[in-house]
Amino acid sequence: MIVFENPGEIDIDALTTFGVSVKGTDHPIGKFGTGFKYAIAVLLREGCAVKIESGSRVYYFELYKREIRGKDFSIVYLREDSYPNDKSVCSLGFTTELGKNWKLWMAYRELYCNAKDEDGWVYSTGPEGLHNMPDGMMGTRVLVHGDAFEEVHKLQHEFILTGEPFARLEGANVYRREGKSVFYRGIKVGEHDGGKIGQFTYDLTGDVRLTEDRTLAHSWMIPVYLSKAILTADDTNTIGEILTARHDSYEHRFRYADHVEAPSDAFLGAVSKLVAGKVEQINDSAVTVMKREARKKIAGLGADILVDGRGDSRLIRALRICRKAGFAIDAEIVVASQLEENDGIIAEDGRIYIPSPLPDMTDADYAERLVEAWEQIDHPDWNDKQRADHYLTRLIRRGAEEIKDFETKLAGGPNER
Repeated sequence: MIVFENPGEIDIDALTTFGVSVKGTDHPIGKFGTGFKYAIAVLLREGCAVKIESGSRVYYFELYKREIRGKDFSIVYLREDSYPNDKSVCSLGFTTELGKNWKLWMAYRELYCNAKDEDGWVYSTGPEGLHNMPDGMMGTRVLVHGDAFEEVHKLQHEFILTGEPFARLEGANVYRREGKSVFYRGIKVGEHDGGKIGQFTYDLTGDVRLTEDRTLAHSWMIPVYLSKAILTADDTNTIGEILTARHDSYEHRFRYADHVEAPSDAFLGAVSKLVAGKVEQINDSAVTVMKREARKKIAGLGADILVDGRGDSRLIRALRICRKAGFAIDAEIVVASQLEENDGIIAEDGRIYIPSPLPDMTDADYAERLVEAWEQIDHPDWNDKQRADHYLTRLIRRGAEEIKDFETKLAGGPNER
């Protein structure tokens, strides 16, 4: 037997009247006043027995057959059998056809949410029987008998989140478990569009709209909620993990560039670090956000605050590597103090902009970034994948190695540079 228990006595009219939702918390999960009726209809339809004990009162839910316009229906009745003389039976005005698309786990979820909304708890009775209520406390119990319902209770982890999230973002908590289910305040309310498996599981905590069966009213908004939470997060490590989710994962489809909200410094820092580390599976939309933010900084900059970068020794060495690899970069190269290390090297209006100070990288890495920026100017129709082609990278690195070998020979020993 599964018991849903909470402190305080219940007004039976609140449970059995449609449209009445009066909960013991300011932020209940259920709001419509219909869920309990759906749950009762589903439980009785599936052959479960349901009983309520509230204070000294005891209620049973029963079915009575009736033919209506030539079709048989099972109408739900409530029987009160309380001590000493309160005995009555009344129709609740609905049949087991209510919630006909609900599954048994949804009925469990409903009773679980009702208990939690009233600061209650759920358990399966063992040899010890029912638990005792705290001293001096009157309570309410919903008791459900049924083997199938017992099995649902054992699988509650599939639709009720337990444990602690590994990250708490604004609007969503993140759990380190794969799946395609989306949760709201610990309760399953939907699945990813297309059934894509996520590398992580998300529990929405913001203000979202639910339907009467506790599912998201607009499931297409799930990636919008989640990408916004990640875009504005302040935990660089968490952002990095999500941005590098597998190519076939749900997270890899998030469109960060579609948001009007400004990205956090942590988000931009995480993207820059991943780009510098040549992580191949980074979310393309995240890279677009980083480049867009960098371009905002250099938009409209005057020549008086731009410094010719070709006199820099590191840049000279990088350009030599580029020429050796067959890339004669002829674009204007300027140092923009407005750019930070996280912004990286970018191309805009026929110029290549480098941040000051320059990001910590090898000469070969520097050359690779210059060529990528130059290709954006020379081939604006190319996508990032084409510009970062492995063949291009190999050419640059080959040029770097050849120059290093040549300089070592000239010096007659290891290059100490």
